[in-house]
Amino acid sequence: MTNEPTDVPDVLHTPSWAWLRTTVRNRLETDGSAATVVIDTDKLTDGESRVFRWLLKVPATRRGEVRVRLSRLDRELAERVTNGVDLHSTLAFLGGPLDDQRARKRQQREDRIVRDQETYDEVVRLAATVPELEREYTALVSSPPSPALRVPPGSRSGTTSWAVYELALRAAVVWWAEDRDGRRVTAKELAGKAWRNTKTAWTLPRRFAFGNLIHDSFDAAVDEADTELRMRGPLTWVAEDTVADASTSTPWIGLPALGLRTLGYSRFTARGVLLVENSDAFERVCRMPEVVDSWLCIWGGGFASEGLVRFLRPLSVPIAAWQDLDVDGIRIIDDLSKRLGRTVSAIGMSVALWENGVKRVQDPESLSRARGLAEELAVHGPAQLRGLAARIAKTGKGCEHETLYSQVLPTLGRDLKALEV
Repeated sequence: MTNEPTDVPDVLHTPSWAWLRTTVRNRLETDGSAATVVIDTDKLTDGESRVFRWLLKVPATRRGEVRVRLSRLDRELAERVTNGVDLHSTLAFLGGPLDDQRARKRQQREDRIVRDQETYDEVVRLAATVPELEREYTALVSSPPSPALRVPPGSRSGTTSWAVYELALRAAVVWWAEDRDGRRVTAKELAGKAWRNTKTAWTLPRRFAFGNLIHDSFDAAVDEADTELRMRGPLTWVAEDTVADASTSTPWIGLPALGLRTLGYSRFTARGVLLVENSDAFERVCRMPEVVDSWLCIWGGGFASEGLVRFLRPLSVPIAAWQDLDVDGIRIIDDLSKRLGRTVSAIGMSVALWENGVKRVQDPESLSRARGLAEELAVHGPAQLRGLAARIAKTGKGCEHETLYSQVLPTLGRDLKALEV
């Protein structure tokens, strides 16, 4: 057979040959090495049926699905229609090059294996240059990628996600080098040097994993530009001739976290501080006078920044936190409690609320990560949240606190008042 597409007759573009251009083509694109194709004669038009039966000598009495060997179709088509042009060349002429999806996916798998090996080799090489990461280096060389990259057993990063682990380890390598030279880096600088992209976000999992690798919290080890704390409640801040009153600003006022302590002075008369993880829930609480008339409500971007810690540290009033009922919500309270050296009371985070709450959709990797972290928190986490951690450890599932408004908000004022000293 020849492979001269110019010999393909125009008749193959007509509706009577649609089965060849669609069903046969789809079969070869699904599996380029397929030996047969099934044609359902009951679904063919009259014109298609006549052409199909003529070409392959299928009797009119034969109905339903007909399995055709592609080698025979190739031969009959070349001998009787296309002047020797083979099936693949004919289909390519009619509709463009065939996309062998199975071959493409196989190549993608092979390419990924090569990339994973290159990434693994690079990460191992980086870890080998840092004496403080000897444990990670040993764990990595003992756990090569097979069949895919995974966090090595024995890692102190505290994550099961390779995507989180790789970025945290790269950042730790850079941080240890800068620390040995007596330099303190900023979050943007560290992201730029370690990840070559200052726009890549320092998510909570990345912050925690990085902190575990350098034996310190992210905020204690890395400088960040001053972050905004959104506030509503009994606080007045004065900087030179400017006055900011968090009790009268609607719906809230944004103040610089570090600037609250380093610039000007503030008048604080709140009976306690309530930290709310998510902005939507924060705004709902801001509209509750039974809360904000006596408690200062704060949203700091969903995590405990160094500026927030510095603001809270001198305060003697109760501190409470309403977080998502998931492993990260528990970790935030655990981290904040340790950095403040005092108890941060969890609000709206009971086991009963979790059991009856709407569980967030999570992928298998996220669930696995959550189960592993929750098991540790069930033993070493905040005493008040160990029961919740133990329940999460069974499934890894978590509830976002925005889905719990009807259960938490009606009693929030009363629950906070019970914490007042």
